This record gives sequence, C-alpha cells and structure tokens, in this order.
Amino acid sequence: MSKKLIAYLAVTLMVALLWSCGSNRDSGGDGSSVETPSDVIAAASFVGSTKCLSCHGDKASWGHTLHKAVLRAPGKFSTAQAKAAPFYAPTINNGLNLLASGTTDGTGGGNTEIYFSHDGADWSADDAPNAGLGVDKFSATVNEDAPGSKTYTLVVTNVAGISASMSYPVMLTYGGERNYKQRYVVTGIGASKHISPIQYNDKGLAEDPSLEWVPYHAERWYDLVDSELSEPAPKDAFDGNCAGCHFTGYQLTKNIVTGDELADAADDINGALDFDGDGTLDEINIGCEACHGAGSAHANTQNPAYIVNPANLAPAEANMVCGQCHIRGKSIDKFMEFAEATEDSPAQSPFPAKLDADGGLMKFRPGLDNLADFYSYDSGDGSGAGDFSSQYWGGEPSGGSFETSKQHHQQYIDILQGPHAPDKSYDPTCFSCHDSHNNASPERHQVVTTLVEDGVQIVTNVDNDTLCLACHATHGPFADMTPEEVAAMDQNLSFNSITGNVKEVVTAHTQHYFDPLNEDGSGGTNPEGNGSSRCTACHLPLTAKSALKYDIHSHTFEVIEPAASLSTAPAAGVKNGCNDCHTTASDTDLLALQDAFDEKFPVDTSGTPIPATNVIFDQWNSSGHAHYEGEPFAHWDDDGSISTSCAKCHSKDGFIDFAADNTVDAASKLGTVISCGACHTNGETPDLYVDAVTRYEDGEVALVNVTFPSGIDQSLGNNSNICMACHQGRSWKGTVDAAMPDPDTGLYRFTNIHYFAAAATFFGTDVMGGYEYDGMTYAGEMVFPGAHNGVGYTTCTGYHMGGAQGPDNHTFLPLVSDCSGCHGVGPEGEFKDLGLGVSTNYDEIQQLQDQLLAILEAQGVVQLPGYPYFANITSRPLLNGCYNWQVSDKEPCRYIHNSDYIQQLLYDSIVDLGGTPIVTAPGR
Repeated sequence: MSKKLIAYLAVTLMVALLWSCGSNRDSGGDGSSVETPSDVIAAASFVGSTKCLSCHGDKASWGHTLHKAVLRAPGKFSTAQAKAAPFYAPTINNGLNLLASGTTDGTGGGNTEIYFSHDGADWSADDAPNAGLGVDKFSATVNEDAPGSKTYTLVVTNVAGISASMSYPVMLTYGGERNYKQRYVVTGIGASKHISPIQYNDKGLAEDPSLEWVPYHAERWYDLVDSELSEPAPKDAFDGNCAGCHFTGYQLTKNIVTGDELADAADDINGALDFDGDGTLDEINIGCEACHGAGSAHANTQNPAYIVNPANLAPAEANMVCGQCHIRGKSIDKFMEFAEATEDSPAQSPFPAKLDADGGLMKFRPGLDNLADFYSYDSGDGSGAGDFSSQYWGGEPSGGSFETSKQHHQQYIDILQGPHAPDKSYDPTCFSCHDSHNNASPERHQVVTTLVEDGVQIVTNVDNDTLCLACHATHGPFADMTPEEVAAMDQNLSFNSITGNVKEVVTAHTQHYFDPLNEDGSGGTNPEGNGSSRCTACHLPLTAKSALKYDIHSHTFEVIEPAASLSTAPAAGVKNGCNDCHTTASDTDLLALQDAFDEKFPVDTSGTPIPATNVIFDQWNSSGHAHYEGEPFAHWDDDGSISTSCAKCHSKDGFIDFAADNTVDAASKLGTVISCGACHTNGETPDLYVDAVTRYEDGEVALVNVTFPSGIDQSLGNNSNICMACHQGRSWKGTVDAAMPDPDTGLYRFTNIHYFAAAATFFGTDVMGGYEYDGMTYAGEMVFPGAHNGVGYTTCTGYHMGGAQGPDNHTFLPLVSDCSGCHGVGPEGEFKDLGLGVSTNYDEIQQLQDQLLAILEAQGVVQLPGYPYFANITSRPLLNGCYNWQVSDKEPCRYIHNSDYIQQLLYDSIVDLGGTPIVTAPGR
C-alpha cells in the first residue's frame, strides 16, 4: 500500500471516528483497537456502480466509455449504458446486424452465412463458399429469434462431413465500437459461456473490406479427424479466460462433476444482464469498484478513507490499477477454480489473482496489493510462472533484446520498460493521459482533452502534440517552451501564428519539419493521419495486434529504431518509429533509414545523444518563407483568415489551391507559412525529404506556364516557375493606366506593384511589370553570360538554391562568396557590383532613384513611411513616376535580376517629369 495513501487515511481516520462510535468499523469490547482503513477496505463487499453514482453523479459520463460499453446484451444497452447510445449506436452493432440479416421465420432477407475452411495449417473465414484457404468445413450464422425481438441464436452447420447443425443462444456482444473487433458470447455448452467462432473486424473495414470476417479459434468447434462438429472444452470458456478482467466483483466457481466454470459479477440493478442466472442483474464490464475497490464501507459511511482513490496513490501503485487488466502473463499462484485444474495440477490464472487465506482465488485489489506478488510476465522475475517470450517483439524484457509488446492489453508492461516507468513521485500515471470517467469520442481511447500545468489550462489533443507538450514544456529538450505557448494552439488543431517558438523547439528535438497533422503531406498517405514531428508516431508506433496486425500502440515511449525491424534482428517484424511515414520494402531500405536516423540523432560512445542539425529545416527556418510572426503571414490575424486575393502567396493552403487550377477558391486559415507542402507534392514518402517532387514536376496546371498580372504567360522550363508564381508583383502598366482620380479630391490613389517582384524584373518588357512609356523600348528577359551556365546561376532555383550553402539550399539566399570570385565586393563586404570591377550598376540605380524621388517631392508628392507610400498624387505623370520608383525600391536584387530594365524605367520617368537623368541608362 502506498505511503501517500497511508498518510491520507491516517488523517481521515480521526474524522471517521467521530461519525459513528460503535459502528461496524470498531472491533468492540474493552481495550479493542479500531481497524485501519486498509483493513476496512479489504473487508468491504461490492455494492455496484448504481450505488456509487447515487452520490457521485458527476461521474455518470463513465457510461460513455469503452470500459462500460464493451459487453452488452445483443442489440441493447442497459440503463447504465444508455448514455453510450448517442456515441455508439450508429456502428456499435454493425457486426451483429450484418450477421443477423434474417430471422428464424425466414423474414428479413436471409442470413449472412460465414464459411470456415482449413488448409492443413490455418483456418480462414469468408461469407462465400470455398473462398477461404482450403476446403470449407463448417459454417456459422446468427438468426434473430423473432422480428424485432433482439434475441439471437448462433447456428453452426457441418458442411464437409455428416450434415448436422448445433444452435446456441447469443448472450452477449463483445466489442464493436469501430476500434477493433466484435465477438459473440453464447450459452448452451454446459454451464459455461463460450465465444463464437466468428470475429467481426470492425476496424479493418475502411482499409480492407476482405478483413470483415475472421475466425476466432475455429479449431474449437470442429473435429478435423472425424469431420464432425465439436464444442469448445470447459477450459476455453469465457468465464475463466475473459471475465476476470471484464467483470467487476468477479468470482469463479467450478462444477466438480462436469468441470464447467461459472463466472459471476457484483449485483447491480442496472447491470447489463443476469450472467450467472441467479435472478439478479450483474455488473459485467468495468464498474467503479474495479478501480476504487469494494465500496460497501464507503457507501455505508460516506467516509473518504474507506475507498481507494487512485489519484491519491503514488504513480507506481496508481498504474497498477490499470495494469491489473492491461497486462498479459500468468498468476504466480495456482488454483482449483479453473476447468483444467486437477488436484495434482492446479491451474494458473490468466488475470492477476492470488490464493486467499482459505486457499481460494482472490483477485488483485487496487491500492492494497502489489501486482508483482500476483502475476508474472517475465521468466526473469524468478517466480517460475513461465516463459512469455512470444508476447513480445525481441523477447522478454529481461532478455536484453526486448523492443515492445506484440499483443494487445500489455500497455502496463510496456510502460515499465521505458522513460515513463513510475519510479519517481512526479512520474505521469495512465490517467495523466487517459480519462477514466469520460470519452466524448469512442475512437479516441479516452484521451484527456484538458490539462492544467503551472496554472495554465491547456486544451489537449494527441494528434497535434499538445497532449505531450502540455507536460513536457519547460523540461529537457522543451525547456525553452512555455505552457502558455502550448495553450495558444487554436481550436482547429493547427498552430496560431504566435506559436512559432513551439514549432522551432519541437523541430530541434525531432530533427523533422513540424507537421503532426500531415497538412503538408509529410507523412504521405499515412492512414493514421500522422505527419512529421507527431510525438506518438515516433514514440508510440503501432506494434501490437488486437483485430489487425499493428492496430495497438506501443507504450514504452521509446523510439523503435529502423534496425530493430531487420529480418535478422531479434524483433524482426516489429514496426519501427519511422515506418509510419517512411516506407521500407527490404533490409537494404531499413539500413538506409537507420543511417539517416543515426545522422539525425547521433550519440557518443557512451550512448549519450549529441545535438544534431537538420540542415534543410534550419535553412528554411531562417528564410522569409518560415516567419510565422512576420507581416507576410501575420497581417491577417485580426481578420480571422487570409483572403482569397492574398492566400495564394501568403499561406501554404492557398498556394496549393492556386497551383491546381490557377485560382484560389477559399480563404485560408491563419498560422501557415510557405512550408514543405507548398512547393512539394506528397509523393511516396520519404520522397518529401529525398529527391522531393515539386509541384512543377508533378504537372500542376498553374505552374506549367506562369501567368503574370499583364496576362502574359512565361516559363523558365524548370521548377523556378514555382518561385515566379508569387514573386511577380500584382500590378503592371495596364493597372496604372486604369487608375482613376478620386472624384472628390482629384487625387490619384498610389498604385503598388507589391513586394519582391523579382520575376517581373527578370522578364522586363516581356511581361511589362513596370510602367513603360509609349514609344520607348525596354530590356526583355535577363540573359546571364555564358560563365553563369557553368555554375547553374541562370534561373531562380539554380541561383537561390545552389552555391556554397549546398545543392538544396533552403535559405534561398546565395552567399557573397558565391559571386565574389568573379564580381567585385563593396567596401563593407557586400556584393553590389556585377561589372567585373568596372560597372557600378547598383550605385547607378540608387542615383536614379534618389533623383526621381527628389523630382516627385518637388512637384508636391508626399512620401509616407508605410502604405500607400505616396500621397498627393495630382497627375498621371506623377502616378507613373511613383509606380516606377516603387518597382525599383521594393525589389532589393533589381541590380542582379535585370538592372537594364530598372534603369530604363527610372530614366524615362525622370525625363517624363521634366528632369535630366544624371546617369545614362543602357539603351537611353
């Protein structure tokens, strides 16, 4: 028992003594001592959840949970389960409804019949004859006893041997909540209950319809030697194998004559059904007392000391509350209650149980017992309970090659092997992440939706990492992240623009771009929806099986590395923490992926991690494309979304929309930048990071030829077209000519080309981005001299994504050293000179800019510090001049992209306004 619980109970005990002197809590008589609270709890009996909820009505939503809903009378909900109906009703009985599509009187369109075949080694099931692995041996179907009766009968028919059928009433449906599977518990085989040979994999339907029906221990129902139907043995009964964890207040008795097992549960007036036939409804499923212990003492006195509250237990003991069922192994003690037990050979329990003082079966008691005294899951514990290597990838935890669990309901074992093992007072518990009392969405496994950390309330979701970050913020690799930043996640599960720091901190840890919701396609077509930097994708990969292979998450929280999955490895076949996004078809692929893993996550000789750098991400993160908090992406924060007229270039979603058909159909959400998915199509992962396919190469309509504001199409014939789609400005000569003066003031509103219109400069008069004066000629597309061809500096991507920063430079900025070998360098080390030390085009453009601005101001134009940049524009010549000045000023690399065109525009604007240019422009 925990020291924390003992201290808590010691305090509350004194209060309890004042409530009811001489009650059954006292031993009575002179000199007697009061029983300790733990003694009282141990002696208590089960009262049923209905009794608990009479005071604790705030926990009534427990009826929504899978713990309460998994076992049901066929097609029905009990009163306690009624609250589950709105959550589960649409799908919860799909398997039963499909199987029982007809009735015993022949109405309803006939029944679904499942055929079981055997190929000499395995059984298979199919809804068509002879469609399985081998020759059909028997079939099974379910009849509704009368239309609308919701009572059903399983009929098993021999189709290979002597014609015969056997019928069994269906007592329970077992599962079916679109999480894993549904089974059917039947009666009529002695006193015990058995699971039918049919299993309906309700989780598999969306991915693979062929997985709809599979056999469940079909061998128990057929004698292959004599080609006869058979019935499962008493040792295979639901009573002794399953009910121990699925019932609250579980008891098991054995008929010593027939060998049958008979399970029972606590009585409850709102139980699902009368399982043992004693005339009272039973608390099948997980009720309050399964986790809090028998409640009679607490119910009778309302003394909080007389009930176990897992929240008050130390983490190790708190996890045992869940671990009593989320574990797989064998009891250390042996018992006579099981069907296979004999005097000479008692049987081990498949659930945690121990011999009581009378030599009978006693289940583990939360808060009172140590699970390790009851149960073994590893031969290395010395208990002699057995070897359990087959239930793990790599073998038992004590064997040295353990990776994670291979089968379901082993989460407790996994947790004990990893960094969240509860060996410290501040360690999380199972219910730190899972809400025991509520489940608003059945498919989310009762994951908590709100946490409070350091006084900050955080809305949590496992998919977008907030569930993990809520606790990990301010610690370890996430020390630079605050709970307030995690709480700033917006309600549509994406990041607000103000949480850029969270993305940077997470990426520094994961060495992957931040895209947990797979919005950018970093996880390809991953059916789980995982994208890069999702905590659970790396730390909780799907490794175990319930219905389908790999449908249960590992809970070690350790990253399973690619090499663990090699065909020669002890854990061959395990799904590693990279395979959710990176596909591998061979050991060669796995080794390559392991090399990439080691490069991203290096360790020293002692195994201590060494900080690594994700070059591509770090480069991109330093670029203007990644500035979540910058004006190009935060400008619309107060608007709630990015308008269709701007989303094309100011959000990832908008650009994807535009690239498909040259239009943006909907406003884009806030908080996205120009990230991987804007330029790269999903492709077959991991191609997003290796030889990534761009949207240009994938043939996106708007990028094959890029349409400029003038309506003219241009192409550089490579993926530079992606750059041109946005770096082209939003105005041209025609826009300026169309401007009209304000009818009230006679003044013209300034026309702005927009920002970084490099492509408009590059193509010059070929796209007419500047204001070109009638009768004048202008330079067209910039053609770089032949020397540039040798180094690839002739197109956007060639120049901006090459050079000394690497062939995939994602800073998008060349270094001075990339050009200074041929071109001159300015006095402050800046690169401004394109003339091999002779020409000074940068300075010439600056001189023409200064002269034009002086003329504009002399003629009454007022320059403003922000948009619209110019005011008091009284004539078209002034409007034209203001526009060309802006074309020059807002394109910082104008002297590289096409200095001739820029100088011509400035020169002609000065002349048009009556000035004499102080610098001669090429062609003027």
